[in-house]
Amino acid sequence: MTEIAIDSNNIAEHGVEINIDELLLDTENPRLYAQRREGALDTLQDVIKQDLLSKNHIPALKASIVQTGLQDAIYVQFRPEYGKYVVIEGNTRTAIHMELRGTEAERESPYSFGTIRSHIIKQNVHSADLAVMKVILQVAKADWGKCERAMLMHEMHYEHGRHIADIAVHFQCAKGEVESSLFALSVLSDYQEATGDTDSRKFSFFSKECPAKVREWFKRSPQNLEDYIGYIGDGRIPSVSVRGGLRDFAKFVDHPEILGEFKSDPTMSVEQACQRVLEEDLLASFKWMKHLNKYTDDLYKLSNPTYQAMLATDNDLKTSLKSLKRALDQVTDIIDTL
Repeated sequence: MTEIAIDSNNIAEHGVEINIDELLLDTENPRLYAQRREGALDTLQDVIKQDLLSKNHIPALKASIVQTGLQDAIYVQFRPEYGKYVVIEGNTRTAIHMELRGTEAERESPYSFGTIRSHIIKQNVHSADLAVMKVILQVAKADWGKCERAMLMHEMHYEHGRHIADIAVHFQCAKGEVESSLFALSVLSDYQEATGDTDSRKFSFFSKECPAKVREWFKRSPQNLEDYIGYIGDGRIPSVSVRGGLRDFAKFVDHPEILGEFKSDPTMSVEQACQRVLEEDLLASFKWMKHLNKYTDDLYKLSNPTYQAMLATDNDLKTSLKSLKRALDQVTDIIDTL
């Protein structure tokens, strides 16, 4: 896929050293979209900094900056209302510089952290173009959650009027991914409104991480979606991948009777419902039966003399096939009595 570059016409100055005290961390940082703070930006600096420094990749990035310095310049834009530069991209690295300044780590490092190399964006670049720049600069970087990506897609589409195809180009993804991300975000919003749960990690229950058959089910009717939101909010489906979680829920979502039992009995766990599937559905208990036609066709191929010659020299395989014959004879007897 073609790499998208920043429009150089939007940059006023390149590689300027700016004092840390002249910078403001931005709550509109894509990494923090799921926990954006309300209030005047200059009063939110401490909490934004702590949000940024709590990310999992920070220790490794911090050690790298101490040892090798800043590798890539950040992007900033001067805001007259604050009399300072707002960091458009590079908030995490800026927060690390703020954290390191004046510490023993700075004194032992060959680098100073009182200033930071910056590309200055022209003041007349408006928010829609800034949103595009954020995407270009953030794509493929570490610790940028899928929910945060979806939120930036939402901003570009609904606030700035960008077409789905254009958003897909900037995010270097398929149009279908943009559409599914926007849908998942809208359902997450319904979930948050219904439950009061603002945990952005619940996004995975509605995104492509959710098994396709579950997504098809809750899209089918408002009642299904209401039930699904209730199961998640009540903790009956605790997560996507753990045992007894969403992937196990998918095993009985297309079994109406068992799903009905699960709905009517709030004490029934997902694992208990899965056990009911094994009791009721022969193919669920013996998954290999779904491929019987293929296995039968393959066995008929043994009539080929070439395969028979190969089989004649494989004693282990001959023993296994004889065991298979005995088992099939027994199954045939059972079928004849039904």
